[in-house]
This record gives sequence, C-alpha cells and structure tokens, in this order.
Amino acid sequence: MHLSICFILCVGLAIVSSRDVEKSKRPLFSENFISHINSAQSKWKAGPNKFQTWTKSAVKRLMGVHKDHFIQIKNLDPIVHEVPNDLPTNFDAREQWPNCPSVKEVRDQGSCGSCWAFGAVEAMSDRICIASKGSKIVHISAEDLVCMLKFF
Repeated sequence: MHLSICFILCVGLAIVSSRDVEKSKRPLFSENFISHINSAQSKWKAGPNKFQTWTKSAVKRLMGVHKDHFIQIKNLDPIVHEVPNDLPTNFDAREQWPNCPSVKEVRDQGSCGSCWAFGAVEAMSDRICIASKGSKIVHISAEDLVCMLKFF
C-alpha cells in the first residue's frame, strides 16, 4: 500500500515538473507577441531578432544581477524636479548629432555582467564626440575602462 502511494506521488511530481520544464523551454518572443506589439503602437517596428527563440531562463542569464543581491532602501523621500514648459515634444539625439556615430549605437554586452562599464563608456564616447562637434570620434570599449581601473 505504501509503495503504491509513493509511486503515485512520484509520477504526479514528475508530470508537474515536466510541464514546468516544457513551459520554460518555450520561446520567449513569438510571432503573435511581435504582432501584438506592432498593433499597439506605431513609433517603432518590432521584428524577429537573435532573442526570438531564446527561453526566459536564457534571457535572465544575460541580466547580470541576481535578486538576492538587491539592497532594500526604505523611507526615502522622492526627489521632485520642476519641468520647464518649453520642452520640445520630441527629441532624437541621432538627428541632433548626426556626425556622432556612437549616439546611434546600441552595444551588445552579451552575458557580461559589467553593464555599468558599458553604460559609462557609451556615455563617454558620445560626450567626446558631441563636445568636439563631431571632430573627435572615439569608440571607448568596456574593456578599456575595466582594464584601466586595474591600475588605480
């Protein structure tokens, strides 16, 4: 009797866990998902990319931050800034600084966890080009920054 109950429990657990595995192996971005995004807005067009067939767990591995690493910060007052009334209705940095190719880039950091380094060097590359009015075009890499920090 105990053996048959144990067997039934094991089979039940195997079925439930296999459903979770099948669900986690489903592609994250389906054609229906892409069509839904495109029908909801018209400012940009979603399309298939290299992540289309990736699973949710594969995409999560690219994020570099684990939820157990978060620090809880409580009781902070919000910072409120006055917004000027004369802001433009839209702004595109690519149009404002067409001679600065770095402004148009979206770098692929792959599975590198140093997103801070990518963000920092992208801003540095952009600022150098913008400040020089397009006469100095540099492409500082995340490796440049991380390797440079070893010497400080």
